[in-house]
Amino acid sequence: MLDGGRFTMGHSKEQALEYARMYRDKNREMLRAKARLYQQTHKRNNRTGEVRQRSRNYYQQHKEARQQYAREYYHNHEEIKREQQRQRVQELKRTVIDVYGKVCQCCGETRLAFLCIDHINGKGNEHRKKQSTGLGSNFYQYQTSMA
Repeated sequence: MLDGGRFTMGHSKEQALEYARMYRDKNREMLRAKARLYQQTHKRNNRTGEVRQRSRNYYQQHKEARQQYAREYYHNHEEIKREQQRQRVQELKRTVIDVYGKVCQCCGETRLAFLCIDHINGKGNEHRKKQSTGLGSNFYQYQTSMA
């Protein structure tokens, strides 16, 4: 008898589930050992070094062609790539502004287009130079890493 994708051998679903639970309890160590063995031999994470090395080798062997393809792809999809970058920067900005409260401390402005991050006592330029955070998306990326 096939019940919900399980072979129940003529038993009710509840009986089949109870049998499966008892089997798992009785054979817990054997099942764990099988699972560990499977993970060691099949899991991609265990082969990460191999995969990375193959990827590096492929890139080095096909470097010029890959770079040419990337240039052509960007040129052919310039508008889309610019829009994607603009959306990423807006999302970063939204995240940073959310952390700082979404409201201007001086005037109470809440519209994202008019909000920015600034030092209360000035000297923001000094801080950016000291931290090497840059402007725009680099600055927002730095802020999200600090939050």
